[in-house]
Amino acid sequence: MRIARTRIAKTLSPLFILTILGLGGSAGAFGIHSSRGAMLGGALSLKAPTATDFLSAPGLVGAERAAYFDAGVVRRFDLRELDISYVALGYRRGDLLLAFGAQQFGSSDLFAEQVARGAVGYRLGKLSASVTYSAKRLEFGGGYSSLTAGAIGIGWGIQTDKGALHATFDNLNEPTFSTSDPKQHRKTALFAEWTGGRSFNLSASARFEENTAPNFGLGQTVILTDYAKLSWGISSEPLVYGAGFEIRKGHITFIYAGSIHSALGYSQSLTLNVLIANPTKSKEH
Repeated sequence: MRIARTRIAKTLSPLFILTILGLGGSAGAFGIHSSRGAMLGGALSLKAPTATDFLSAPGLVGAERAAYFDAGVVRRFDLRELDISYVALGYRRGDLLLAFGAQQFGSSDLFAEQVARGAVGYRLGKLSASVTYSAKRLEFGGGYSSLTAGAIGIGWGIQTDKGALHATFDNLNEPTFSTSDPKQHRKTALFAEWTGGRSFNLSASARFEENTAPNFGLGQTVILTDYAKLSWGISSEPLVYGAGFEIRKGHITFIYAGSIHSALGYSQSLTLNVLIANPTKSKEH
């Protein structure tokens, strides 16, 4: 079955790739992949964010003065042609947060997609606000010209000792890749997390888009030790089951995530996360 799917992906046009991405729930997305999101059913780790979490919900809590770096690869639906690679960097100093990420999908001889996303967030006490800008470029094989579009987004959040809530509003300018291309619909996403002491966290998400069924996600992270975590989750529309683990050594964390799409099969990702902090000036809020 794997061989047959690979042959199909190699021989069909870019339209086939776009169709698969649409079924996988990523068509029209201007964001950067999140391994934690994949294993938490689309939810985020709001209380202990990575650089990619910052890009999804800027203004989250973290070390007061620290840099966050992520680099990862994704194998989607067991097809090499759908591989994704990405890097992200977040920096927080005091109440100001800056984040940037870049993502590459596919190859230019068939179909390629590049995404760059930047974010600025600011925290005022328990509240936060943010602005994002994302640029996407589509490349088609066979000598076709490339297409580009940019999307603007905003967000807000609130955090307490026991939990956090964050909302993002993307594609506010309804970007389009050409005059004949339909506008990308505005997207709303809600993220929530509740901390159950030192043993586990519960995460949830809800996503809404015009002419699209709402997507809901629910996940749990179990803290095994100070150096290891297990996570799992489920999301709807499309139905996806996720699970994964994190192993931390010092300021370096390895994150492995796997997910099963109800129609398309298995995807997996591996992320290297590095926290660069000043231990004499950094602290948790």
